[in-house]
Amino acid sequence: MAFQRPERYGSLLRALAHGPLDWAELRRRTRGIESGGQMAPYLRRLEEMGMARTLRPLGAPAGSRNRRYRLTDPFLAFWFSSVLPVRSHLLTESPEEVWARRVRPRLAGHLARWLPVAAAQWFARHAEERFPAAGRQVGGFWGGETEFQVMSWLTNGQICYVETVWSEGPVGAQAFDDLKRRMKRTRYGIGREARTPVLVIPGGMDEELRRRIGADPLATALELTDLMGRSFGDGG
Repeated sequence: MAFQRPERYGSLLRALAHGPLDWAELRRRTRGIESGGQMAPYLRRLEEMGMARTLRPLGAPAGSRNRRYRLTDPFLAFWFSSVLPVRSHLLTESPEEVWARRVRPRLAGHLARWLPVAAAQWFARHAEERFPAAGRQVGGFWGGETEFQVMSWLTNGQICYVETVWSEGPVGAQAFDDLKRRMKRTRYGIGREARTPVLVIPGGMDEELRRRIGADPLATALELTDLMGRSFGDGG
């Protein structure tokens, strides 16, 4: 009864599984809906049920139309982005074959889309584990001169510019160079002395990147054990 046009909700969920998407991107990806006005009540219903959420960049007013949308549950997103599109192959292939050939190759893209969410949650809950203060405000920043997947104001006024890199192997210095270039381009947070570059790299870093981060007194790299918390790193 909650979904009286299930095919439209399904189309919207499939599109949102590849989020975060702005309104135009979401509209392009949603099939069976002819206009943005027609899409709006379905999206609003998903938000009311807690299945989707609206994102605004840091610094934007509450009524800003500069918005992006994503699902709230990474498992639901994985189903709609990576399992549902290939499940018909289960009719002719074994589950092991479908996983290895159809689903597993999509996993890296899914994890890359959700790593910024995990990083933002870490800053909101655990920033004091690696920084001198807790996270006060956390979000993304886009529009204008550049974009950051995650930014965090700490309670001491420090601002962290965050780049997440999902990789199955060590990350190189290029990711750090790109982050520093984008920090120079943005005026958001300008004037703050502690403008901190942060790389979130669950796959670890190569020796060059380790040296570069070590030479920058403010730079920080968060690896898998950092994201999992101290108890994980201590074997608890």
